[in-house]
Amino acid sequence: MKKVVFIACLSTLLVGCDKSVEDKPIPELTSEEADGICKSPEILTQLENSFKKETIDDLKKNPRNYSPFSDRYKRGILPDTNERRTSRIDVNYSYTSEDFSKGFGTTDKLTITNPTINGTGTDSLKCSAKVQFSSDEMYGLTFANDIIYNVKKDNGKYVTDTSISFDDLLAHKIEPTASQKSWRDKYEEKLNANENVIRDIPDSEFKNVTQNDLYYIYFSQSPRTFSDDELMGFFSTKWNSTTDVFAKEDIKKEELQKIKEKISQYKDLKNILGYSSFSSNNQLNEKYGVKTADGEKPLPSTDGWVSASDSYDMSKKGFKYNAAFCAMTGGLMTENRGINFTIDQALRGCTVGVPDDKAREVSAKLADLHSKRVGVSTFVKSYIHIDNVDGNTNTIHATLVRDEVKVVDSDNGEIIIDTVVR
Repeated sequence: MKKVVFIACLSTLLVGCDKSVEDKPIPELTSEEADGICKSPEILTQLENSFKKETIDDLKKNPRNYSPFSDRYKRGILPDTNERRTSRIDVNYSYTSEDFSKGFGTTDKLTITNPTINGTGTDSLKCSAKVQFSSDEMYGLTFANDIIYNVKKDNGKYVTDTSISFDDLLAHKIEPTASQKSWRDKYEEKLNANENVIRDIPDSEFKNVTQNDLYYIYFSQSPRTFSDDELMGFFSTKWNSTTDVFAKEDIKKEELQKIKEKISQYKDLKNILGYSSFSSNNQLNEKYGVKTADGEKPLPSTDGWVSASDSYDMSKKGFKYNAAFCAMTGGLMTENRGINFTIDQALRGCTVGVPDDKAREVSAKLADLHSKRVGVSTFVKSYIHIDNVDGNTNTIHATLVRDEVKVVDSDNGEIIIDTVVR
């Protein structure tokens, strides 16, 4: 019985000690007490919650691409497309806020180790710790850094007002874990299947479009919901040309339904064509250039070209293709009226192939033109697949599937190469 009473008293004593720490002004804390507050589960939980919230907010604004080979891509220069295919999973995988919020605590792991007191101020403690983050969905990488966090008193409780996020951490390469290898294999299977479907889309399903068509594609396929006034403001010149609210209502009654009907026609349009020419010969531009049915210029593509100064590559059985995603910095990015169109992925290769039985003849022809300082003109038809439309950034994201390439003698108009680059 006496033993039970002693334990109860000791418990009361400890609670009293805890209260005395809570009640003390921060400058009066002993070093042991201050260190204990930096290490307390409550403070570490607050840091973890801050990391999750700040990271989700950051990923919503700036979805990131992670690559264990990021050191290869210095100064924004991407390797050749054929090289990139061997590491396209790491290059292309986008780790989003949705992935993070669903996976945090399961496939994602955050550890805060070695929390300790660094210094005591008049109204706050300065603490330090090491933060490490790893995920099954980031192959061969872990992220870590040392952080400083402040602890202060708020209504008698110790809290930290320090925000930390993934953006504060540094990437470190590691040997991929078993879980990461399993994830990568599954992701590669999915990526290959998706790419094969896109590669096999027949030519007949790709449609000519203009810049104006892109507007309708955006409004029809965006996940955003647009008000009637937004649609009128974007598509109606008459509606924008008056400030008379009654006139605006009349114009809306006259035009809105037609606008909506036209938008609906683009809802399922996923495969489009783009064209480009690299030529100073106006006659050849007129002959090989493309116009849409209504006479407008078609959507420009990636401005690829072949140079007569480049030699035939015996190993690749073709000529160098000077185009986007081929040792260049990226694809096509256009912006008009606040709507972006970007080709930010490519399945197309980087060699303009020539059949073996034509290789010698074509090589001699280009070499002869180069020696005479006569250039060649290049005309490209690009087959482009729309992947998705982002309503937050007003961006249409697309993949370049393949290019039809014509290389023409700029002097006499003779077609030297007519092939498809896949």
